[in-house]
Amino acid sequence: MKRLILPHQRIQALLCAACLALGLTGCGEPQDAVDQDDGQAIVLEDNRGEKITLDQPPQRIAAMTSFAVEILMAMDKTPVARFPDPDLYPPGAEAIPEVTKLGRGTTHRLDIEQLIAADPDLIILHTVYGGVADNVQQAVGVPVMVLNITSIDELRDKAAVFAQLAGDPSAAKEVFSDLDKTLAWLGDNVPEDRPRTVSLLGMGGGEYFCHRGNHFMGSLLDAAGADNIAAGREAHSKYKSLSPIDLEKLIAEDPEVIFLIAYGDSDAGQVIADFRSDPAIQSLKAVRDGRVHTLPDTIYTSQPGPRAGEALRTLFGHLYPDAEAPNR
Repeated sequence: MKRLILPHQRIQALLCAACLALGLTGCGEPQDAVDQDDGQAIVLEDNRGEKITLDQPPQRIAAMTSFAVEILMAMDKTPVARFPDPDLYPPGAEAIPEVTKLGRGTTHRLDIEQLIAADPDLIILHTVYGGVADNVQQAVGVPVMVLNITSIDELRDKAAVFAQLAGDPSAAKEVFSDLDKTLAWLGDNVPEDRPRTVSLLGMGGGEYFCHRGNHFMGSLLDAAGADNIAAGREAHSKYKSLSPIDLEKLIAEDPEVIFLIAYGDSDAGQVIADFRSDPAIQSLKAVRDGRVHTLPDTIYTSQPGPRAGEALRTLFGHLYPDAEAPNR
């Protein structure tokens, strides 16, 4: 593929983005995410609604989001470049070159020169980078897809997209068979009387957000059998899949089950300690009953992928500790 070479100053343009990559919405086969053109070209649609036409499956994919790395590697397609992630998965992904550099504070920005050096023929960006996608495409000279996954249904739809990129349309069914089996089991076995539940994203310093229904975690909670009390709460002004919550509101709603997730670079131990040490929370039913459960943010929030079946089984076990759990 012929590259588009731009002046040095454009290549070096500052491509900054917020570091807060938050879950940024039925099971079955996707209808329009993947089309075939005369049985040859692959036509894909990204989260912007942009159509990307490829003559053949890409051979060198720069996966600038961790869920893309995990899904592609599960389909035996190792990306040639990635975004930094302290919780990178699967093992072996750390060998993929990083093509970002630190901006202000801990914010990462794309390093276009490194991205060009990785020689990709397709770039996958998270939606938090959607605003610079066109600039990246011009600078590197290859197609750019902007992707995000905010629900289980969207994960299944995107699985078909990734299978096309991996050059094996059957890979989606194989890689996500565990998730499909778990969903089928839950569909037949989730009790009607669901426990009132909230999932808190701890930012440190006593600041919390709760996951709404349009967050991937909200989708997991619903499928696992929780009554998510934050599902329809007022959205944050910027992060529409989250809702701010303080301990006063939490105490007023008094959930039966609380899931606590430390966000990103936040010190998980400190977030948990801060929460448990606040005297006010001792009145919560979930605290009194020992039903506050800490979870990693990866497979529940920031990295939707093949491990979603595992995530659902864990949630179900916490929600219904006396019930028979779904088998793997």
